[in-house]
Amino acid sequence: MVAARAFRYTRWFMALKLRRSPQPSDTLSTMHTLASRTEAPADDNPSARRTRRQRRSQMPTAAWAAALCGAFASVACAGGAEVSQPPDVPAPPPPPPPDPLQDELFKVGQLRKLTVLREVKLEKLQRPQLATEVERYVARETPQNMIEGQGALLRLLGVVPPDFDYLASSAALMQAQLAGFYDPGRGTMFLAADLSLEEQRATLLHELIHALQDQHFNLGKLLEPGVLSGDKTAALHTLAEGDATSAMLEAVLKDQGYDMGQLSDDMLADRMRQSFETQNPEIPSILKRAALVPYVDGLLFVNELRRSGGWKLVDDAWADPPASTEQLLHPEKYAAREPWRQFAAPPLPRPECTPIYEDVIGEQGLKILYEEWVPQADAEAAAEGWNGDHLSIYRCGQDYALFWRVAHDDASEGARALEAFRAGIPHCRPAVDQVARTVRQLKDHLVVVALQGATATCADLTTWIDAGGS
Repeated sequence: MVAARAFRYTRWFMALKLRRSPQPSDTLSTMHTLASRTEAPADDNPSARRTRRQRRSQMPTAAWAAALCGAFASVACAGGAEVSQPPDVPAPPPPPPPDPLQDELFKVGQLRKLTVLREVKLEKLQRPQLATEVERYVARETPQNMIEGQGALLRLLGVVPPDFDYLASSAALMQAQLAGFYDPGRGTMFLAADLSLEEQRATLLHELIHALQDQHFNLGKLLEPGVLSGDKTAALHTLAEGDATSAMLEAVLKDQGYDMGQLSDDMLADRMRQSFETQNPEIPSILKRAALVPYVDGLLFVNELRRSGGWKLVDDAWADPPASTEQLLHPEKYAAREPWRQFAAPPLPRPECTPIYEDVIGEQGLKILYEEWVPQADAEAAAEGWNGDHLSIYRCGQDYALFWRVAHDDASEGARALEAFRAGIPHCRPAVDQVARTVRQLKDHLVVVALQGATATCADLTTWIDAGGS
């Protein structure tokens, strides 16, 4: 499934085509095709048929007659009576060969310990057609105000150019990196037709896990967008991608003779980051990180569950999933079901403005944003103290505005977050992109505000913050 959300792609169950698959060595064994993985039934084995014919020809006559009597109940088999021969009947056609895809689905179910409840359809498409399918899915499943709000948010924060086209950049990223995706609504997985055998194998494994998740946990229903549900949806999406990535890596490494337990999670995560983020320099880095982070964070979460209790604990997580990305990123907070602060929407910045999008971004989204301005370790530290947020985006004629409250566990956590924000929003001044933006520490939370327009001033920001209250 596909739907865009702030700083991340959520609700799409896709496999990314990395520059190189995570692997323990530089030598990869050649993957077999799905068809070659399916063993022929015994009755289709010519040598087996010859053996059975030879055994029949060596049967005593009485035994052969008795076998016929058992097989054809309509024939009189009285003692001493002549045995009638059956009429010539054409041999029944051989059973159709197993469907390689459904055979692979069954094997994936055994690996993931989930029963296959129904068949899955497969379509192989060229990359332009694959991207078109994803775009259609976005249009069908994602509210337009969400897409509009996403683009406005990135422009207002200054992390993309003023003429940034959100959908066009997302489509370019998908066409370059997407290897396949699963559509729960149609029970169909789509696969890029130009993949190597190794990539096909990994992508099929990944997407078939999503199909099993959908059959058992009703992904489409779980991930329907709702009011202020963005962070919760991101946590579910990350769980889904981590589940699929963990099972995929286990199977691929096993095919090569390796145990996934031999490789550290950090090593796997670093290889995934390095291979993905170095590609497509023309696409904003924040979009690339947003596309990758559910796989990395999800893999770490699911592998931790599996070490503690196997796939059973992963299934338990689906039954009672993390309610926020904070809970997913910190198992102790998931165990405690740690809540977070709720905020009310602020007043309108101007009378002509209309609210178009509001959401909760969460710790994972903040981490992705902070990495635009500070090193990864600093970004993680600044995001860790998250204790709730509320983002509001407004359309004001041809311009946009944002008001974003962010709370933290304590003053020191808030100070780290303020430092990260100020690395990207250092001072209140209208920029060359005609956006006035600032971040301010209030009594018990931060507030980030931005106003777009040729006449927007820092005084306007101050007035809006004061009207919003502390």
